[in-house]
Amino acid sequence: MLPPFHTRHYLILFPLLATLLSLTACDDADMSIVKDGPLTHCCDYHPLHIEPFYFALSAERVHPESSFSVSLHMPSDTQIQGAKMQGITMYMGTIPVLFKQIDEQLWQADIMVGACSEPNMLWHLSVNVSHNGQAQTLTYPINVTHP
Repeated sequence: MLPPFHTRHYLILFPLLATLLSLTACDDADMSIVKDGPLTHCCDYHPLHIEPFYFALSAERVHPESSFSVSLHMPSDTQIQGAKMQGITMYMGTIPVLFKQIDEQLWQADIMVGACSEPNMLWHLSVNVSHNGQAQTLTYPINVTHP
């Protein structure tokens, strides 16, 4: 006969199972650029033109702990090698950013940054690209303010 299964067993097994499932769901292969996303155009605020690249934001004001989007128009022969957000006003670590290809020259990323004690925080979105056989880092400043 099997011993009874007590509540304390659930308290041990549930976190263990949840941890195992989250580890199997997170794979380095998933941390790549996603192509063929939904066709949308999101961004018209705070444009920045770095010839031949063009950035824009989805909102006039960006708030911490609220999602916002960044669009990046670039030549079709350009490849995104990686992207990250990094706090400038206060160091808050590095946040990986994943871009989705919307069309031949338009890419879009959805981003969320954490809150800090500063009422206004400057962040930099750094995008590493390869264009005409040359590596280049593009920097797009984003001001984040508490609502």
